[in-house]
Amino acid sequence: MQPFFPITPCKVALAFLVVILGNYVLPAKDLVDPVQIIDLARSYYGQENLLDSVRTIYYEGQVLEPGEGKVPGNFRMFLKKPMCQRIELQSGDIVDIRSTNGLEGYWMRLDKASGKKQVAVLDSGRLETMIVGALENLNFLKATDHRRRDVWFRELTRYQGAPCYKLRFQYKDVIYYDRLVDAASGRILLTEDNQGLQIHQRGDVFANGIRFPKNLESYQGRKHVNTLLISLVLLNSEIPDSFFDFPDS
Repeated sequence: MQPFFPITPCKVALAFLVVILGNYVLPAKDLVDPVQIIDLARSYYGQENLLDSVRTIYYEGQVLEPGEGKVPGNFRMFLKKPMCQRIELQSGDIVDIRSTNGLEGYWMRLDKASGKKQVAVLDSGRLETMIVGALENLNFLKATDHRRRDVWFRELTRYQGAPCYKLRFQYKDVIYYDRLVDAASGRILLTEDNQGLQIHQRGDVFANGIRFPKNLESYQGRKHVNTLLISLVLLNSEIPDSFFDFPDS
């Protein structure tokens, strides 16, 4: 990791944006086609016309530490089609921001008390991860023309006693996500990225008839990193393109 980007709630918040994501049911043995499994997962979120109508997504909530459930910070997340994403994590007077307009991206740390700030350009790897996360979340796993993506069925397995399909979503050579899709409901139960970060989804929040996870528990190996608790989801709010651009100096 670069010095500006330790494993922090902000990093996990970014991973959250990569995994956010009906009741069409088929027997587990009948599905091996990734397209059909993705359709099953999309149907869990909501009706096709509702998913396709999403232009922007706004999330807000809290970051909970493991154990006693202390709240080290609050977060806000903004996504806009086709590939814009902005993440804000605030703890006390310190605000960490990562943003991309789909072409370039930056990180900024702002001290609201003093007005001081640090700004750095996102390297190509972190920029691409943010862009991919925006694409998958805004399109609810649906493929787009903006990035080449390969998806393949890996195996039929079990997670917490439930039969699941395991799919791999691959972008370029190094970015991928393994997802476990419940074979009965289509709910995404677990996502693991190429860095080994695992996101477990719990509960539901609804917005405009679309279902979103309420809690996202993050683990690195066996270590519980934190939990994101989503309190609000808003769809199709007006967000100007300039909101995702580099800040004024």
